[in-house]
Amino acid sequence: RVTSLQPNCYTKILVLDGKKKIVVLSKRAIQPGEEITYDYQFASEHARNKIPCKCGAANCAGRLN
Repeated sequence: RVTSLQPNCYTKILVLDGKKKIVVLSKRAIQPGEEITYDYQFASEHARNKIPCKCGAANCAGRLN
């Protein structure tokens, strides 16, 4: 799974047996061999250690944070 600004999935928090779980759900049909992508929604940071994004989307910001 990789982050993407044009993701084919999204995440949701569910409570199962009293415990929080994060599930990944598809936004559309995903083809065999297609990468599973979603937006991690990391907060923007002013730190020097930016995490590079390699999603390849036309509107990619180039970093995850």
